[in-house]
Amino acid sequence: MAQAQLRKSAQEGLINTTQNGYFIQSYLGSGTSGLVFKAEKLFTKPTQIFAIKVLFKSYLDLPAHQKELDRLNSERLQMTRIRHPNIVHCY
Repeated sequence: MAQAQLRKSAQEGLINTTQNGYFIQSYLGSGTSGLVFKAEKLFTKPTQIFAIKVLFKSYLDLPAHQKELDRLNSERLQMTRIRHPNIVHCY
């Protein structure tokens, strides 16, 4: 299956579903490593909207990407500590 078909299939399979406490509302975009969706965190008042990136399994399985994945995780951990009204929160 071509990459474009895989992306379309993943989009359609996730929209209007609940994943780990988030309701996936819509597709926002994609890149080389994954897809980005608009999601609403369930059971919170007021409603919280998030952008959620879903990495491609094929991207995760390539040893060549391990350094990038380590960097991404490191950045995620650093971003969880930052609280400022002009900076997006990372969880």
